[in-house]
Amino acid sequence: MGKLTLQPNSPIASNIGRESTHKSLPIPDISKWSNGFRGWSILNKVSNPNPVSPKLGILIAASEIAENRIFGWAALFLLLAAAFGGMAIFQLLTPLVMVGFALLFLAASIYRLAGWYLSRDLKVEVFRAGFTLRKSGKTVMVYWRDIDYVVESWQKVVYQGIIHVNTHKVEVHQSNGQRIEMDRSLEKIEQIGRFIQLAVADALLPAYVQQLDSNQDCDFGAFKINRFGIKHKDKFLPWHDVKSLDVMSVGQTTLKVQKKDGSSWSGGWASENGKAMRNLQLFLNLSYWFIDVAHRPSQDPVNSVAQEIDNGDAYLGLEITKAEARDGTQKVFYVGTPMQERELIVRIPAAVQSGTVYRF
Repeated sequence: MGKLTLQPNSPIASNIGRESTHKSLPIPDISKWSNGFRGWSILNKVSNPNPVSPKLGILIAASEIAENRIFGWAALFLLLAAAFGGMAIFQLLTPLVMVGFALLFLAASIYRLAGWYLSRDLKVEVFRAGFTLRKSGKTVMVYWRDIDYVVESWQKVVYQGIIHVNTHKVEVHQSNGQRIEMDRSLEKIEQIGRFIQLAVADALLPAYVQQLDSNQDCDFGAFKINRFGIKHKDKFLPWHDVKSLDVMSVGQTTLKVQKKDGSSWSGGWASENGKAMRNLQLFLNLSYWFIDVAHRPSQDPVNSVAQEIDNGDAYLGLEITKAEARDGTQKVFYVGTPMQERELIVRIPAAVQSGTVYRF
């Protein structure tokens, strides 16, 4: 069962040129490609079984303002301000310099508290059909189908066990030109960003596959792809010559495309930061599809892909804890298309063994 993820709408150009001399690969059958936000799916991670919004369906995840993080920084800055103020009063060091530092940290503390006060009602809720953002008394509702593309960037610098830099920003660009930004003011920004990526990928997938079927380029920002290969700036690499597409998450997201017969010690055929990508998840899933097909030993990849047997079954791997396996447990799932889900209760008996299959 395939999986895919998001990418925005960007300029698309016809593939007439050097890449057309290379073999065109088949496009995926996306009838069963879903991250849970499009088509028929089995949902096992639902925050609220009852649709909070009749327009957006089941609630998948939610996050409010990161009060502990904001108050923690405010308290730290206030403590530093008091420390430098004390040194100025007792003239332990140059008083004017100490007063300057005290005022600086006091201003930083006030800035943090003011930011919390102005955004104290901040909340994001992710549903199957879209998401809502509440801030400063106003609520914005956005459908996944109305999103053009998503850009996600983060950076984390740790030195001697101390975090010096920790940023995370998600930019949602809508088809009407409006933009919504989210950052670490949200308690669960990493989770929210991940779900938004998956949801937009589901929403944009059919349109991008149609573009590929028409032998057009799909623009993902720093990279473009088509059925012949991948483009980076003024370079083109056929899928058959791609050795790997690596994603590194050390300090930030970095993508590296490796060419066959290329040196493993070099920087690769192309390398880019994740923040230069639009709809990163969709780019990865489509690219991995083409790389996999290009590397298959079959002489006829089109037929080898088409020969996959579909007996109508859908499978979901379920992870449970050792305690749940020993004592038994109960899980609730929601099965079906958006706004048409049905509840499925699975009772798992005690002493269940790994690999046990339940059929419904």
